Amino acid sequence: MVYFGASPAIVILEKLAHIDPPLLAEDLILSRFEGDVSVEDVLQSEVNDVHDLKQTRARGEAFLKAKKACILRVPSILVPEEYNLVLNPLHPDASKIQAYDHRDFTFDGRLLG
Repeated sequence: MVYFGASPAIVILEKLAHIDPPLLAEDLILSRFEGDVSVEDVLQSEVNDVHDLKQTRARGEAFLKAKKACILRVPSILVPEEYNLVLNPLHPDASKIQAYDHRDFTFDGRLLG
């Protein structure tokens, strides 16, 4: 699986939530991707406890095996109104996802202190 954020803001928040700020790389790149591919949504009602890794992993594995959609769109735990995207690299349309823009990125020090 390959993880993306649906917006630059959620990508930044997710990165901060999952790594200790002193361990952040200094050569980060923020990229945008696009592709005309199928999307499957996970509704919040589908997952009883988003913190239950066994349950969420099972949902992700079922998505990978089914190959019905190229992208699984899931609500962010940090900001449920925002979405994270999971790319199924085994889906036939996965190669349609292409980077179309990128830039160097550094975190504003106010976010790290």
